[in-house]
Amino acid sequence: MDPSVSGEAAEPIYRIKTTGKRISKEEFLKSWKKGLKPKEIKLEWAKGLAQKPAAEARIQAIEKEKYKPFARSRDDHYLDLGDNEKMKESGFIIPLDIPSHSWIRRGLDAAPNCYGIKPGRHWDGVDRSKRN
Repeated sequence: MDPSVSGEAAEPIYRIKTTGKRISKEEFLKSWKKGLKPKEIKLEWAKGLAQKPAAEARIQAIEKEKYKPFARSRDDHYLDLGDNEKMKESGFIIPLDIPSHSWIRRGLDAAPNCYGIKPGRHWDGVDRSKRN
């Protein structure tokens, strides 16, 4: 088939969207350029100058962690938890001594339950049974 008949090499027809009226290519490009917004320039101060290095350091730490072996041994130097003094100040390290209000330190015997469990993390020491 001849390209002039099929319209293969024909110029596109430009129209106004609202009315459907034909317009020239120059008019179409002029109206199209009016609608374009200038690209926004990303400003450095828009995100937070103090947070940017911290975010980059976090990303680098994640990248390093990605290449470490999945299985770890007990003597692995990667498992170092960091500065223990900082952790003590922040409250992450649990005190090893028994608190003064504990039933163990006071020397009291807890009320027995039917399973023989002493109060602790498994049982709070409150008897909730309906026994007399």
